[in-house]
Amino acid sequence: MPAHLRLFRLLSTFWLLVLASSLVPTISRGQDAPPADYVTTVATAAEELRSVDAAFNDQLAEDELNQLRLRVSGARSTALDAVETMQKELELVSEREAQLGPKPGEGEPPDILAQRQDLTQRRGMLEAAIKRGRLVAVEAQQLADRMKASRAEQISTEVAQRVQSPLLPRFWVEFANHAGGDIGRLSRLIDAELRTLAVSLRGPKSWIGLAGFLAALTIEIPLRLLSRRLGQTLLLKVAPEGRIRRSAYALWRLVVETGLAIIAVWVLTTSLRWASLIHPRWEPIIDAFSSGVGISAYLTSLAGAVLMRGQKSWRLLPIEDDLAGGLRRWTWLLAGLSLLYMVLQSVSVAMSASAPAMSLMQMFIVSCQVVLFAGMLVTLARLRLAAQVEARDLHQTALSLLRIVAWLVILISLFAMLAGYVALGLFTVRIVSWALIIGATYYLTCLFADDLMTNMFCSSGRIGRLLVSGLGVRSGLVDQAGIVLSALLRISLTLIAVAALLFPFGTGFEAIVDNIRGLADGITIGEFTLSPGAIGRALLVFMVGVAVVRLLQSWLENKYLPRTAFDAGARNSISLITRYAAFLLVILWTLASLGIGVERIALLLSALSVGIGFGLQAITQNFVSGLILLAERPVKIGDLIRVGNDEGDVRRINVRSTEIELGDHSTLIVPNSELITKSVLNKTHANPLGRIQIEFSVPIGLDITPIRGMVLAAFQNDSRVLAEPEPSVFIDGIADGRVRFNCFAHVAGPRDAYGARSSILIDLLQRFYKEGIDVGTVPQKLELTTTGASLGPASASSGSDSPK
Repeated sequence: MPAHLRLFRLLSTFWLLVLASSLVPTISRGQDAPPADYVTTVATAAEELRSVDAAFNDQLAEDELNQLRLRVSGARSTALDAVETMQKELELVSEREAQLGPKPGEGEPPDILAQRQDLTQRRGMLEAAIKRGRLVAVEAQQLADRMKASRAEQISTEVAQRVQSPLLPRFWVEFANHAGGDIGRLSRLIDAELRTLAVSLRGPKSWIGLAGFLAALTIEIPLRLLSRRLGQTLLLKVAPEGRIRRSAYALWRLVVETGLAIIAVWVLTTSLRWASLIHPRWEPIIDAFSSGVGISAYLTSLAGAVLMRGQKSWRLLPIEDDLAGGLRRWTWLLAGLSLLYMVLQSVSVAMSASAPAMSLMQMFIVSCQVVLFAGMLVTLARLRLAAQVEARDLHQTALSLLRIVAWLVILISLFAMLAGYVALGLFTVRIVSWALIIGATYYLTCLFADDLMTNMFCSSGRIGRLLVSGLGVRSGLVDQAGIVLSALLRISLTLIAVAALLFPFGTGFEAIVDNIRGLADGITIGEFTLSPGAIGRALLVFMVGVAVVRLLQSWLENKYLPRTAFDAGARNSISLITRYAAFLLVILWTLASLGIGVERIALLLSALSVGIGFGLQAITQNFVSGLILLAERPVKIGDLIRVGNDEGDVRRINVRSTEIELGDHSTLIVPNSELITKSVLNKTHANPLGRIQIEFSVPIGLDITPIRGMVLAAFQNDSRVLAEPEPSVFIDGIADGRVRFNCFAHVAGPRDAYGARSSILIDLLQRFYKEGIDVGTVPQKLELTTTGASLGPASASSGSDSPK
C-alpha cells in the first residue's frame, strides 16, 4: 500500500484511538470449556503462526508485511487468551481436588475415585496446553520482532539509496534520454481518460457527475461556513464561560470541517464512478486524490482551529491577528503541496514513469517543502518579539532551540537532496510535516481534555453540585478529581501521540494497535496483572462503594439514629464505627476487583507488621485507643473535660485523635492515647449537677440568722438555682473574731455555675451593703457533685470549676 494511503488511514482512525484508548474493553473469557477445545485453540494459533513464518521473507512489500503482522498479532492474542482461561480453569480444578482431600491408601468410594481420576486427567491436559500456549505466544513475539527488524532494515535501505545529484550534468542527460518515453506514457494515460470522458458525457448518466460535483461544492463551502456559526451558537448556549468554549469550538471545527471535506470528496468520486467517467487506469489516481483531500482537509482544519484567523476572542494561542494570518497562508500551501505530492506519486506509478522522472518529481517536492518550511520559520520569528515581552526566559530559550533544530532539519533535507539522497530528504520533510500535524493535534486535544475534565468535575458545576449534595463528597475533592482525570487523559494522549510519531519509521497502524492492546493487557508482576481495564473496574467499584457508604451514613445519621434512645455521643460512635467498617469493606472489594485476594492482603499485612510495630507504633496506639473510646465511651461528644491545664467541650472523636473546643473557641487536638493512658477530668461523665460554693466571713458580734436568710433569699431569687437539692448555709468556723460561712447551691449543669454564682454574689453584696454588714473575703470555689451526694463541707475538696 502506498505511503499516502497508509497516512490517510492513520489520520482517519486517530480520533477513534483517542476516544477508545481509555475504554479498551476486556476480552470475554470462556468458562467451563472442555480441555480439548483449549488444545484445539492453541493448535490453531500455532498452525497460523507456522503459516505466517513460511510466508515471511525480507523482500515483502510494506503492505504485505503489515498483513502478516496482523495475523501474528491475532495468533498471539488467541494463545494468550486461551492460556488465561485455562489458568482459571486449572485453579478451579485445584480447588476441587482440595475439596476431595488427600487420596487414601485404599477403600475410596468408586464415585470419588472416578472424580479424582477425571480431575487428574483434566489437570494434565490443561498444564500441557498452558505450556504450549505460552510457547506459541513467545514464538509469535519473536516473529513480530523479526518483522519489525525487517521493516526497519527496509526503511534504512530506502533512505540510504542515492541517485545522481541534480548538480551534475549526468542527471539531466539521463532525464533527457527518458523524457520522450515519459511524455508518451503520460499522453497515453491522459488520452485514455479523455476518451472515457467523451464517451460517458454523451451517455444518459452524465448528469450524475455534474450533480455530484455541485453537491460536493455545496458541502465544502456553504455547509462548512454554516457549521462554524452553528458551533459558536451551540457553545455559547451550552458550554460554561471560560477556555472550554474556545477549545471545544476548535475541536468542533477540526472534526466537522474534516468530516465535511471527506464526505464531499466521497460524493464527488462516487458520482464520477456511477457516471462511468473514470478510466480503470485512473482509479488509483482518484484514490490518491481522495486520500490527499482528506489529509489536506485535516491539515487546513487543524491550522484553522488552532490559529483562528480573524477570531481573536476564540483563539487558543496567545498570538496577534497578523501573525495568525501569516501562518495560515503557509498552512494552505503545505496542504496543497501534500495533495500535489500524492497525486503526482500516483500518476507516476500509473504511467510507469522512469527513475529520473520519479527522482525529479521527488526533488521538486523536497525543494518546495524546504522553501515552505523556511518561510514558516521566518514568519515565526515575529513571535519572538512578542515572547520577549510576554513569556518567561524559559519559553524564550525553548522557542530558540526549536527554531535552531528546525533550521538544521531544513538544511539537512536540502543538502541531502543536492547530494543525491533524495529519499533521505523526502523522508526528513515528511517527518517534519507529520510532527507538525501530531504536535498541533496533541496541543488541541490536551487543552480540550483539561478543560472538559476540570469543568465537568468542578464543585461549582452541575456534576460537582450533584456529587456534593447527593453523595456528600467534599467540594475540594471534586476539584481534585477533575485535575487527576485530566492528568490521566493527558497521559493517554501522550502515549497515542508518541505511537503516532513512530509511523514514518515503519511502525504502522497495526503496530500502534498492538501497542495499545499490550497496554490493555497490563503489566504482570508475579501472579498479579495490572491492566487499564482492571484499574477502571476498581475505580468504578470504589466510586460505587463510596456512594453506598455515604448513603448508608446519611440514612443512619438523619433517619434511624435520631429516633433511637441513644444520646449524641452514642450516635456518633455508631456512625463512626459503621463508616470505618463500611470503608474497610469497600477497600477490600476494590482490591478484589484488581485481582488482589484476601490471602495476598493478609500476606502484605504480615510483611508490614514489623514496620507497624516500630515505625507506626504511635499511630497504631492512637488507633486502638480511638476504638476503645468509641466502645467504652469514657469520653463522649458534648462532655466537658479537662486534659492537663486545658478545659473544653468534646466536639469530635476520630479514630486517631479527639477534637476539644476550648473556652476561647480554639480547637485542641488530643491523641486518643492521651485520653486512655492519662488522667482526664470529665465533669459531665455521669450527668452531674453544677455546684456553687460561696465563702465569706462576718464579725462575730452580728446576728447570723438574718445573714443566713439573706443568703437563702439570694439563692431563691436566681432562677438557675435548683430547689432540689435545696441550698444550704453552713458555719465553717470561727477565727480571728469573725464567723466563716460556707454556702452551697446547685444548678442544672457545670456550664451554668459560673454565671449563676456571679449573679448571686452581686445580689449578696447589694444586700450586705444596705444592711451595713462588714463582709470579709475568703477564696471562692466552684465545684461539682452528683445527685444525692453529701452537701457537707467534706465534699468541698472534690475540685473546682472555671468559667466556660
